[in-house]
Amino acid sequence: MESLKNAWRSVFRQPSRSVLTVLSIAIGVFSVLLTGTISDLGGSAVRNELNSLGMSGITLQTRSDSGCGLTSAELDAVRESAGVAGATPLNYAYTQVTARGSVIDGVVWGVDSAVTRIISLNLLYGRSISREDVLAGRRVCLVEQSFVREMYRRDNAVGKTVRIRLNGKDEEFTIVGVVETGGGLLQSFMGDTVPVFLYLPYTAHQACTGRRSFDRIAVQLKEGADPARMGSVLSRTLDSRLGQSGAVTVDNFSQYSDQFSRVLETVSLVLSAIAGISLLVAGLSIMTVMLSSVGADPGDRRKKERGGLPGGHRPGVPAGSGAPGPSGQRRRNRGRGPGRVAGVPAPGDQLLGAAGAHCRLHRLCLAHRDAFRGLSGQKSRSTAPCGRITA
Repeated sequence: MESLKNAWRSVFRQPSRSVLTVLSIAIGVFSVLLTGTISDLGGSAVRNELNSLGMSGITLQTRSDSGCGLTSAELDAVRESAGVAGATPLNYAYTQVTARGSVIDGVVWGVDSAVTRIISLNLLYGRSISREDVLAGRRVCLVEQSFVREMYRRDNAVGKTVRIRLNGKDEEFTIVGVVETGGGLLQSFMGDTVPVFLYLPYTAHQACTGRRSFDRIAVQLKEGADPARMGSVLSRTLDSRLGQSGAVTVDNFSQYSDQFSRVLETVSLVLSAIAGISLLVAGLSIMTVMLSSVGADPGDRRKKERGGLPGGHRPGVPAGSGAPGPSGQRRRNRGRGPGRVAGVPAPGDQLLGAAGAHCRLHRLCLAHRDAFRGLSGQKSRSTAPCGRITA
């Protein structure tokens, strides 16, 4: 209890030091919390960007060496499976898109009317692709907002036409909707690596390319369904329909997202550990400074200044020898005025030094005289401090 009282009194004895100590500790704790918060926000932002690219759920596709393709029959079988909330066919092609005389690289996706429920597409202007568009194979498309801003220098381009190169020919499509750009954060990091996306009815895409099969089937699972187990079940179902074992492969984008989340959590943990080590080092530095400033008690410091022995005697110097200690040296130095140079005596100091030397010589002569009289049997006479002989 006494230690707590002493500590409390020490806090108010030097308030500036106490305030600086509390401020430094608060800054260290705040830095640790800020590092953890930034890491969590960065992980959430990246996960949202991956979801905006449609990297959630699972996709099914056939191996290139299987000789099989996914058709509307396999699509219906997937939609009727338990645990499946929705499914949409996907055909894609890397191609060039022309608008107002400018050409840009992009990825064209052939989808159906359920694409907005499976892939994260936020419609900003116009409408989405309807079931009638898919059944009729209309030449309509959805474009991203970044494409509209780059080509038309505006946000809304509904009703404009673009030319898409498919199967070596430029096909004209009408823009019916503008969607929010997916992967904006990734595009800012990767530059032109992530191209713009355009979405067409898959029937129009098949008519332009001459294909009858799908490249992939994107599947949205019901809440609580295990992606790994559902992928296994759907692949076996399609293998039995195609009559070939192992013809269908599964891409679990949810698994990729989870792995990426674990990497982000590891990075966040490392950053928090570094911040914690920095806080620990700062705390040790603060404690060292406080201990050095407090030190021993004033009595111990005065003893050290006097030489560490009672009476101010220094080790190795006998008492009464006339040798000055540290305190005596300070008293002699205290009289020095400004501008004095150490080791160069002033004229007054020279006179005092000469008088002191004369007194010491006089005392030495008296000591020799007393010794001589003692040897000769004469009575010794005392001397006054000034050196005068008294009877």
